[in-house]
Amino acid sequence: MPSRPTVRGRGLLTALALLAGTLCSTLASAPAASALDDGLALTPPMGWNSWNQLACDDLTESAVLSAAHGIVDAGLDKVGYEYIVIDDCWQGPRDASGNYTASAAKFPRGIKALADDIHALGLKFGIYSGPGTPTCAGRGAGGGYPYGVGSYGHVQQDANTFASWGVDYLKYDWCSADETQQVPGLSRDTAYSQMRDALASTGRDIVISLSDRNSPWTYSASYGHLWRVGSDLHPNFGPVTSSSPSVQSQIEFTATNSLWNFSGPGAWNDLDMLQVGNANSSGTRMTYDESRTHIGMWSILASPLFIGTDLYTLDAGVLDLLRNPEVVAVDQDALGKQGRRISVTDGMETWARPLANGDIAVAFYNSTATASSVSTPLAALGATADRYIVRDLWEREDTGVTAGTLSATVPAHGTEFFRLRAASAAAATVLTSAKATFAQAGHDATIALTVSNRSDLSSPAGTAAVTGTAAVTPILATAVVPALSPGDSATVRVPVRVAAGTATGTIPVEYSVTVAGETAIGHAQVIVVAAAPSTNVYASDLPFITERDGWQGLERDKNVKGSGDTTLKVAGTSWAKGVGTNAESEFSVWLGSQCTRITGAFGLDDRASSLGTITGEIRDAVTGVTLWSAPLMKSGVAARAFDLDLTSVDRLSFVAGDGGDTNSNDNADW
Repeated sequence: MPSRPTVRGRGLLTALALLAGTLCSTLASAPAASALDDGLALTPPMGWNSWNQLACDDLTESAVLSAAHGIVDAGLDKVGYEYIVIDDCWQGPRDASGNYTASAAKFPRGIKALADDIHALGLKFGIYSGPGTPTCAGRGAGGGYPYGVGSYGHVQQDANTFASWGVDYLKYDWCSADETQQVPGLSRDTAYSQMRDALASTGRDIVISLSDRNSPWTYSASYGHLWRVGSDLHPNFGPVTSSSPSVQSQIEFTATNSLWNFSGPGAWNDLDMLQVGNANSSGTRMTYDESRTHIGMWSILASPLFIGTDLYTLDAGVLDLLRNPEVVAVDQDALGKQGRRISVTDGMETWARPLANGDIAVAFYNSTATASSVSTPLAALGATADRYIVRDLWEREDTGVTAGTLSATVPAHGTEFFRLRAASAAAATVLTSAKATFAQAGHDATIALTVSNRSDLSSPAGTAAVTGTAAVTPILATAVVPALSPGDSATVRVPVRVAAGTATGTIPVEYSVTVAGETAIGHAQVIVVAAAPSTNVYASDLPFITERDGWQGLERDKNVKGSGDTTLKVAGTSWAKGVGTNAESEFSVWLGSQCTRITGAFGLDDRASSLGTITGEIRDAVTGVTLWSAPLMKSGVAARAFDLDLTSVDRLSFVAGDGGDTNSNDNADW
């Protein structure tokens, strides 16, 4: 569970300011970027790009369509992920007239048919080319890849082809375009302006993404809507070195090059495609906290957000980070100001970003391998009001009111992410949160909002409302928020109906709470679940409605070591059915009060090192009550059995702890 921020009064401002370290900058307004005046990409584009997941060898029409369906099935389209972009290696040889063709083996129906299918899903389609003779993958002209399929000498012809195919987004890659043996003397100004003008002449709206290494932020706004900065991002969290491009090195790159000067509506610094869910050369994926940093920092830096992994195998906890509407709202803020690093002390960094409605987004980023605390004066964040309501964007809940500083404890490699909104005496009472609501399609559900009065004034009665969607509609226009005395809270229940036929998955729903004429906006989740089990069933055969794993994802009916013997085995005893996890982990299943008992066992998998230690808990996920717990368990200790009454339990949660000594070698089996 992430640390809650602590909020301090004015009396401690001077003392606590010393903890914030040397202030590197203030949040003065950035110069506006000189963007193309065509109304495109007024917020950073979002979607999926094929390269990180598929590269060349695995790129096929079916894989791209699977990604498009994955975006829709995961509900990512509902928060703004809309572009499906095929990167390099889609091309076949040019035909006798010099027209582009697609690889017949990879795209047997051609590109237009693929684009039409993607458009039919309500998404947009993107493609790749470059201004030179080869593309990046074809530099060596070996391995059967066609040479000469860059756009050099075919610029208008290619632009016309892209428009006829229904392309909405072009990634234009400079990669080796001006090497002497290919196109002597090719200039960026000539190459980029030719494609910009050629695309404009087609009459089709096409976003231009430039991929370049020559400080593109200094000139690219004249030619495109976004441009790559830094080296190609690898699926590594750290370290900060040029030889191993990582999340940490990209964050440092934006800070040291003051890239905030060059970002704005229609003109974006692109920190490269997201690497969450992908394994590096040693087979390691980013942890949950590292994934939060990756997504959160890309958002405060107003970077385009392009997923590059298989959405159907992505850890559900990380998927929830990607579709968090309040985090995405920071990335997509209409003001378009990129966040800036305000301070850095001993690896703990404070970043802030002004937002269109006067709010301030704040990220506390811990670049070190140990948890650390941070405290920053509000004035350093650009605050102008006397007091602010603090909203935790990961948890989607208001957590307090501050008039002095903002503080938090941040886990190793983690980022805590907040939104500050100015608070009047009345607004200070409108602190809201909403936990996820679970429901089956065709059924009614209740969104439970918590409204709290943290001020020293009584608050009058107000109203709460839910903004409907195609799948979730409010049954009542408004619900009553009761008057609250200082320090009191109330649960306000807003009934909604989930449309019949709604697919399982997460639906973000906006709510509003209005008290004394001031309105707070938040987001709840309606998670549509499959029908509850009606017969005896193994937990590993049920869909996981939430899941989080401390290493590389949960495994059904095998352990999580990933190679060799994957049998679930504890102290020499094996199980054919079960769930393999690595602490810290949690998954939950929907029972709908249809199950009466659960039996099973829990222990440290035999493939774990003798250094591994774990704890276990089974909880009623609705009430939070612990139904069963296992003490510290080590290698060679027999699995601990459980037999529990589940009468009236709607959701059941399984939690594996790390034993207090980090999660290394903590392979837990249920």
